Amino acid sequence: MNFIDSSSSGNEPSKLPAVKVLTADDVSKYTIHDIVLPLPGFNVKYPENQCLEWFKEMFAKDGLTLESLKQSEK
Repeated sequence: MNFIDSSSSGNEPSKLPAVKVLTADDVSKYTIHDIVLPLPGFNVKYPENQCLEWFKEMFAKDGLTLESLKQSEK
């Protein structure tokens, strides 16, 4: 399955599947091979749990915030 739209130019965001944050009800629907952990970035959907708090803590140690990752120029 190809997730990236090869017709997009370098200035357009790639066409990726929508992100679904899993809940306890989803456990039986997916395997560990279906799970993708978020990589730090500005336009990233983080789960609303301890993972988000961990990212915020790690960024704060370096004087960063999730919002500080936004690039003013592309």
